[in-house]
Amino acid sequence: MSIIGQTINYKKYREQLKTLPAPIMREQIPAGVKLDLAGLLAYAKEKGVQPRDLSDAEKNRFVTGGEVETLQAQIQASVTCRNLEEWNQVHG
Repeated sequence: MSIIGQTINYKKYREQLKTLPAPIMREQIPAGVKLDLAGLLAYAKEKGVQPRDLSDAEKNRFVTGGEVETLQAQIQASVTCRNLEEWNQVHG
């Protein structure tokens, strides 16, 4: 029997999870703010970059009812879990 493909280095993966940011829940996004995530992802793909590499001005084109800079600060203030590992402990 042969195994095709790569194997996962679970130790490295678990270390990465410790620094991976926790998910942003819908409740953390202020009321009245709408995000066009599909449009943002399509735009980033069209430019050939990751969404995180877009400028705030570019991201603001896909936000209604706020600006990226302000939203980032508001969401950070509402974060209770600093990383994915903490989030999994609370929600697991």
